[in-house]
Amino acid sequence: MTSRAWTVRPLQQGDIGEFRRLYHTLHGFSRPEEYDDWLFNRNTYGFPVGTIAAVGDRIVGLYMLTPVSIAIAHIRVRGAQSVDTMTDPEFRNQGIFVTLAKCTIKRAATLGYKVLYGLPNENSYHGFVRRLDWCHVGNVDRWIRVLRPGQLGRLPYLLRAPLDHFASALPSLVRKRFAISVQPLSHHTLSPLLNGFSGEATCCVAHDLPWITWRYDQATGMQYEWVSAWHGGQCQGAVLWGMRGLSWGMAANQRAKIVEVLGADADAVAIALSETARRAASRGASAVEALSISSLNEVAMRKAWFFKHGKPPLIVKRLVAADALPLNVYDDSLWRLRGGDSDTF
Repeated sequence: MTSRAWTVRPLQQGDIGEFRRLYHTLHGFSRPEEYDDWLFNRNTYGFPVGTIAAVGDRIVGLYMLTPVSIAIAHIRVRGAQSVDTMTDPEFRNQGIFVTLAKCTIKRAATLGYKVLYGLPNENSYHGFVRRLDWCHVGNVDRWIRVLRPGQLGRLPYLLRAPLDHFASALPSLVRKRFAISVQPLSHHTLSPLLNGFSGEATCCVAHDLPWITWRYDQATGMQYEWVSAWHGGQCQGAVLWGMRGLSWGMAANQRAKIVEVLGADADAVAIALSETARRAASRGASAVEALSISSLNEVAMRKAWFFKHGKPPLIVKRLVAADALPLNVYDDSLWRLRGGDSDTF
């Protein structure tokens, strides 16, 4: 541990280069430059709210919130997701994380943010809940369909090939009356599907068309693709999925991520999910994962051979008085999150 005086100040656009250096120090790889430009400079709701710890020009710690719009009982409020939390290994155990988080949260409140949420990993969970007074409101379902068990590790060598064969032999769903499309969905097609989800959710991140356009931009390097099921000229169910592409270098992996599952017709959604799994397998994915699916689509997930695996914690922090919001955001039963509402799985 290096004991040096570090100073605290707000995150600025000129800090992105140092941010990338610290990220590489901690993770052993760099995110694509296009990804960080997308995250910092192109968000529909503005530049991240963050605080850094610095020694001279060197960033040794960072805490950051990404702006979103949160719909509570169909009323939009200014919100943010807790995302990057980093401390240089030489400066650990000096209270940097808690100091930066407190400064960032205080500044967010001053700027008019009302609700923060996060899906922390095991390393940061206790700091948020015990030292920063975030509320653990509940857990979010994670779904998975295994495509190549042998590539996931922790299996005896002799079992890998038979299990891969078994997974690949799971039958695809009969398309019945539906036609499958893998073309991008127009705004005209997307709007009613998004409205259908919002009608069920009492508290959720607002997935409007400008946010959708930003969130799933190809600059993320995730190679997103829509898979939709159609009948009678109408889209009845749609899935958006992606995988890290070559721009992620050594950080590219074999796990596909489902970030949107839309539609009220369980058969249509199940067929879109089944086709998604097939396409992910053809791209070399070992598994397809989804985070928290609308209750309308749980039946569809099971029909498409997905099962629940793990429950990441959902934490929330209210920055205004309880009576300033239409509902209690600390009530787990009110929240609906999707894969696109998380920066990582």
